Amino acid sequence: MSLPSELNANARLIASAPDLYIALTNALDCLHDILVPCEGDNCPCILHEIEAALAKAEGAHTHGSR
Repeated sequence: MSLPSELNANARLIASAPDLYIALTNALDCLHDILVPCEGDNCPCILHEIEAALAKAEGAHTHGSR
């Protein structure tokens, strides 16, 4: 990827971040309502992946984030 196209891609990602955050928050709320509780904090389920992504966006450091 060339520098100008990488800068444009980064700018698009930054611009979409608030919408992505809201969408993930809403998705997490829905998933909590329809999925059964998982095995615990270290399981690799989608709930924990979304929670880790949101925590990272909020500036939290999590052990399970990639």
